This record gives sequence, C-alpha cells and structure tokens, in this order.
Amino acid sequence: MSQLKGQPPIHGACLLATILTACAGLDGASEDAAPDGSTPDAGECALYGLDGDGDGFGTDPLCLFAPTETHHAETLGDCDDSDALVAPGAEERCNGRDDDCDDAVDESEAVDCVVFFADADGDGYGVAGDSSCLCAATDPYSVTMPGDCDDADPEAFPMRPEVCDDGVDNDCDGDTDEGPRRSLFVDADGDGFGGAAIEVCGDAEGVVGFDGDCDDDNAAASPRGVEICNGVDEDCDGVVDEGLDAPCAASDMDDDGVVDDLDNCPADFNPWQEDLDDDGLGDACDLDRDGDGSTNDEDCEPDDRRVRPGGFEFCNGVDDNCDELVDEGYDVGVSCTTSGVGLCARTGEMIPPSGPVEALSPIRAAWLHPGPASRP
Repeated sequence: MSQLKGQPPIHGACLLATILTACAGLDGASEDAAPDGSTPDAGECALYGLDGDGDGFGTDPLCLFAPTETHHAETLGDCDDSDALVAPGAEERCNGRDDDCDDAVDESEAVDCVVFFADADGDGYGVAGDSSCLCAATDPYSVTMPGDCDDADPEAFPMRPEVCDDGVDNDCDGDTDEGPRRSLFVDADGDGFGGAAIEVCGDAEGVVGFDGDCDDDNAAASPRGVEICNGVDEDCDGVVDEGLDAPCAASDMDDDGVVDDLDNCPADFNPWQEDLDDDGLGDACDLDRDGDGSTNDEDCEPDDRRVRPGGFEFCNGVDDNCDELVDEGYDVGVSCTTSGVGLCARTGEMIPPSGPVEALSPIRAAWLHPGPASRP
C-alpha cells in the first residue's frame, strides 16, 4: 500500500474528513479509480499534498489512490505553498519569515545571523566566551565587538587609553599601568628647572622637563639665572659670583647696612627693618603700613590698623572712620551712652566686658585688644 514518508500506515476507511469523497466507494470511475476503471479498496489510499510552489512539500492533503496533477506531494508540512524557498528543513534566514516551517521566525543560528556578545557593563564591548548568533541584538547579547577583559567595569575595554597608576588594565591588552610614562624632574621652587628625576604617568604637577637646577629651594638659582654678587651660584654653572668686580661685596644700594637680598626695602633706607603689619614688606616702602586695607595717603592714622576710612565708629573719643567727626551717633556732648557697639563710660574710655577675646566680634576684639602699639 502506498503511504507518505514519515507517516504511519493508512488502515481502514479514509482518514481525513476533508478528503472522504476520494475514498468513500464512489459510483463508477473517478480520478481516484484504478487504471482498469475499478474502484480499489478504500484502505489502500495514500495522502498526497497540494504542492503549488513545486518545492516537493505539500499542504491541504487528500487521501488518493494515486497522485494527481495538483496533489502529488508525498511529504507534507509546507507552511507557505506560494514560496518554493519556504519548506520544512529549509535554511532559516534573517528575513522576518518562518523559512523552515518550525513556527519560529528568525531564530538563532540562521544562515546569515550575526554573532552578538554579552555586554553587562554597557561599554560597547562584550565577553568573547559569551555569545549567540542572532538576527538582531537581544538582551543580554547586544554588541558585536568582543574583547572586554572586565565586563563589570565600564572603564575597561579594548583601545581605551591606559590610565596610569590605577591598578586597572584599562585597554585590555593584558598589561596594567603600562603607560604612558615619562621621565621628568621635580621643580620645588617653580623656576622651570628641576632637580631630582622622577618617573610620572600621565599629567603631574610640580614636575618639568628640564633639569640642571643646582638649588631647587631657590627660584633665583637655575641654568637661566643671572649671577649677582652675593656668594650664591645663581646660574648653576658651579662658579660663584663670576664675572663681577673682585673683591665682590654683597650689594646694599640704600646704604642702610642691610644687604639687598635680606633688606625688606632694598631701595629705601631702613636700618631697623620695621614691618608694622608683618607682611614682609618694610614700613619704609609699604604703601599700607598698618595693613588695614587703606593706603597711607588715604588713612588718617596710617600706623593704627584700628582706624581707617569707612571703618566702624566706636564711642571712644577717636575718629575711627576718618570722617573728621568723633563718636558721631553716640550723643557726644551730653553723655557717652551705652548704645551701639561696646560699653562706653562717660569719659569716653572703653570698658571691656568680661569673657575671652574669642567671644567678642572681630571689630570689638580688634579695638579692645589691639596689636603692636602705633609708632609716632
């Protein structure tokens, strides 16, 4: 008895309701009749499918005694009988169709699939050992570039610039902190020339590309320094005070007995080196001797840091703000009241309140506890 490949034997009356007319004891000859015109036993019919696209796979089968012009496919299962490229066992392609009739579209391992790699850290590179051949990116397989050496660190991936001294293989080349390193020199005095050599990775502060500094604590001493008569090798040539008239005495252009290198006002005679505000600039050349923020020309008391233009007026018998008025706002002439800042006695003298200086406001503390006494 003829039967379909892969199908169980056909026994009994016709098996498919849609094709019973072909097997149900027809009167006379039919397309299902035997060549001699007789009607074979219904149990000998076989399933033949409609094969409109000629790919050898059929659909809409009929139980027939012999294949016909339309129903001649012995193998069934064609899911698209209008396309000869679609049939059971056909190659699956990435085209939005079920090419192999397995009820799945564009499944993995299609003939034209693309290998995608898992990228957990989102840096655009995946793990070479964790991939799938897909028609489109599907989580977790989202990138086509492998080679990520640490898929938990988005700062580590192939071709990334190496970051020095972070202990990470940033570029995934198997080496850590390999560069870029440079040999530079420590420049402690900021004169552009260094002393001690140092290997640095990437950008660094306090280092320069030129060495030769003979005194890295003295910005005046470097290979570009200018030699002066002071017993110091300013140009770092190993010779002191060369090229100057001998004997070479230290310069003191203001003749105050203090050499220029030590003089806080080298152009102004000031043998005592007074510096009222301790700013390193001597009073002889300091335009603000008391350091109160007002120049000596503006200040009505240039040697008293408690008195300056625009300052706070206290009830103390002094023109604190340089407006040529004394104790204005305190009813001076009647009695010096306790209004305003501070406690004021009738004599105009300040009576400090009890307590530490830290408890006072900065203005009151400065007035109640002045610094060095003013010089005449």
